[in-house]
Amino acid sequence: RAVQDTDDAVGQVRDAMCPLRGDLIISADAGILSYIAGADERPCRLVLRGSRLDGIVTLSDLQKLPVRPVIFLLVTHLELLMAQWIRQHCQSEDEWLNKIEDEDRRDNINDKWADLQANNLAIDRLTATEFADKRDVLLELRSPHSKNRARKELGRIERLRNSVAHAGDYALTQKNA
Repeated sequence: RAVQDTDDAVGQVRDAMCPLRGDLIISADAGILSYIAGADERPCRLVLRGSRLDGIVTLSDLQKLPVRPVIFLLVTHLELLMAQWIRQHCQSEDEWLNKIEDEDRRDNINDKWADLQANNLAIDRLTATEFADKRDVLLELRSPHSKNRARKELGRIERLRNSVAHAGDYALTQKNA
């Protein structure tokens, strides 16, 4: 609310404002991951370019185009790590494939695998899986004590992945951001 009459102002600016501190500033040269990593603690940062304040970055900026590829890259990296872990912990393709309970999804994997082989793009059958398939295999291979937490975390990551991949609004609220 704008103050219409200066006589109505009571108190000092420092009582209503946040003092300028180092953790409120981010360098213009910092990568977007620097902001993303701390956005939950500092949702608004002043951008410092050289010796001058050059702008502001806020949670709403997480919705912008330059951020989407970075997020998708991180999720893709996670998916590659998931595949690597499955390869290291399963003796055979049948071992992990049997962890996928949905027969239609197993059929989809086998169909995609056949297409990859036909086009000389085959690495192994795991390359024919989706994020959800790898998630399910990992959850089945985990101990029951940690499965619920992992299911929630991977579910959140998958929803973020899908929202980014399909140009969704994944960070419209402070909680989602």
